[in-house]
Amino acid sequence: MGLECWYSNKATLNNRHVFSAVIDSGCTHSSTNKFSDCDPSSVCRLTTPITLGGIAGGLQVFYVGRATWETIENCGNVTPFQDDVFINEDLPMRLLSPQAFLAHHKDGTRTGRLQDHFSIFRNRCEWHMRGRKLITLGFDQSYLPHLTLFTAGKAVTTLEALNATVHQSNQNLSPLKKLWL
Repeated sequence: MGLECWYSNKATLNNRHVFSAVIDSGCTHSSTNKFSDCDPSSVCRLTTPITLGGIAGGLQVFYVGRATWETIENCGNVTPFQDDVFINEDLPMRLLSPQAFLAHHKDGTRTGRLQDHFSIFRNRCEWHMRGRKLITLGFDQSYLPHLTLFTAGKAVTTLEALNATVHQSNQNLSPLKKLWL
């Protein structure tokens, strides 16, 4: 598939730094609904559009890019990762294809290691990296696992801001507002 590079000065950082992606083993390629998820210099226009099936509902994709996100693993550590994604702003949610994501390392080299995998169970999904369980994901009412994501570089500051808001010693909130939170 040929690519014609495209750069945008219109891409602005979304004010929401916390969002989720559905781990969809039926996806052949990860997808996002925000150009701001991608490094603007990585966004390219496809010469021939691709139609997404499944959850995406037959949407046509004209752009691809490299998304950089962060998530919080089970031990509370921030785990940054990159993925090559299709971009269509009409997608109802971000979709992470486990097989496409695990097919390459952050530096772009191919992996294929058994230590890096997703395990799907009747009540949860697990992401294993380098031989250890990194994250346990619960299912929603449709039995789809959701991964909580943060804008690149924003996980720690977002969590610190949330902690300051709900922490008992916060002087900015009245006792009643603390109870509501």
